Amino acid sequence: MAELNDIKNKAIEYLARREHSRYELKQKLLRKFPQSENNIAQAIQELADKKLQSDKRFTESLIQHRAHSGYGLLRIKQELSQQHIDAEIVSSVLEDLEIDWLEVAQRLYQKRFSDKPAKDFTEQLKRSRYLYSHGFTQEEIKALQKQI
Repeated sequence: MAELNDIKNKAIEYLARREHSRYELKQKLLRKFPQSENNIAQAIQELADKKLQSDKRFTESLIQHRAHSGYGLLRIKQELSQQHIDAEIVSSVLEDLEIDWLEVAQRLYQKRFSDKPAKDFTEQLKRSRYLYSHGFTQEEIKALQKQI
């Protein structure tokens, strides 16, 4: 069984590279220290108490990164759900960030399809599916199509 200090040091090493959710950090530490679940929980709690680990910071970081990469709110919320991030944290962060999702969709559309108009209805459907697969809502896709 690993010592608490070893676990904390490894967790700090992970957190120094990038933000991690509690769930993700726990999973990584369990792979490294499989017999130390209680110590892992204690170490993560201590790091959170010292503000070294924060699900809110992780959420902010992930939302900004994914939006910048061209992903919509639906896809991002799904990813945060997989990381066991509380819906209240997600709502709070989204309120603070004030991201224009239509603008994100426009940038992705422009990058993928340039200024070439869709040749026919089938092409338009393909483009809609592409945007939908990146997590944009039907309303955002329709609004974007009206602008083009």
